[in-house]
Amino acid sequence: MSLSLFSSQRVDSGAVVVKWVTESELNNAGFNILRSETREGTFERVNASLIAGQGTTSERTVYTWTDSTAKPEVFYYYRIEEVSLAGERLPLATARLRGHISAAGKLTTSWGALKQPLH
Repeated sequence: MSLSLFSSQRVDSGAVVVKWVTESELNNAGFNILRSETREGTFERVNASLIAGQGTTSERTVYTWTDSTAKPEVFYYYRIEEVSLAGERLPLATARLRGHISAAGKLTTSWGALKQPLH
């Protein structure tokens, strides 16, 4: 397995989109997405069923999965886990949630914008 990207970002709806890219896969049945509120905390699977992989391929594959159970105003850590065709599980990477953490549809202002001088 060659993983070249793993990221998570909150979107306007309030959900979190998890994205990853593999450059190749070997005997890959699929993936699980795990979530925790702390980097060292207990990670729990958030996908209901295995996200299908490509088996064995040397082709680049882009995956996305949406976490619609994410709570607003909570930072999460996401971890991706590969599951082999033999059922073995291997954690591949961990990413911290990016993007504004606010209630969906609410306007957010950064502190830097408030400090800008008026002309």
